[in-house]
Amino acid sequence: MRHFLDVDDLSAEELMAVLDRAEQPSPPPVLAGLGAALLFEKPSNRTRNSMEMAVVQLGGHPISMRGDELGFDSRESVEDVARTLSCYHAVIAARVFEHSKVLRLATAATVPVVNLLSDDAHPCQSLADLLTIRQRFGSLAGLTVAWVGDGNNVCRSLVLAADRAGMEMRVATPSGYEPGVPAHVTDDPVEAVTQDYIDLCREALVRRFPVMRQSTVRGNWAATNPRRETARGRGSCRDPVRIGAGRGAERHDGCIG
Repeated sequence: MRHFLDVDDLSAEELMAVLDRAEQPSPPPVLAGLGAALLFEKPSNRTRNSMEMAVVQLGGHPISMRGDELGFDSRESVEDVARTLSCYHAVIAARVFEHSKVLRLATAATVPVVNLLSDDAHPCQSLADLLTIRQRFGSLAGLTVAWVGDGNNVCRSLVLAADRAGMEMRVATPSGYEPGVPAHVTDDPVEAVTQDYIDLCREALVRRFPVMRQSTVRGNWAATNPRRETARGRGSCRDPVRIGAGRGAERHDGCIG
């Protein structure tokens, strides 16, 4: 049994196969007659709607639960939640705060667990980003994606996705906001990719950034990881990271984002 907790749970070939499947107009009903538990410790609009409809398209029945209904480690442990839901559902998907909770769910569950977002990773968003880029350009290998903003959970997963897809990634972020190494990781794949593959622009000044090539992603400073933002202070580093009207001329003719 396999889980999908971050992009590096897929090989390069598997990632491409997932993108291929996503473009099929009529996906096979692999969840026909089965339940899918969608856990939202962290509230969501787009993720909840998109995931519920995805389960329906696959023939399944989604059941969404809020954080106050779950009561992780207050009403019952994360492990007990995983074991109970495994009795009723074919898959568990969770949007949580601490990444350790999806790890604990995966350890205790007897069905696959999908990470819908945690403080350390946002793999489904990265797959959606790659699909959008591929639909625009026809392929991914050799393209360049620029990330401007906090090196947060979304950025970390996109680094892994770009590496799997044979893309070059350039990250423009202020000092102290680089893609960090989570506390639970001893051999961090993002750090390895960062050292060997991406161009990390530490000064994060767009006017000193290389020409933005095919795709530019601007990170939201607070939405995906408010605890990290609160800990470092709001607003202290945002002003230098700006794509204004005058910057458009520096972008590649075919750039999206």
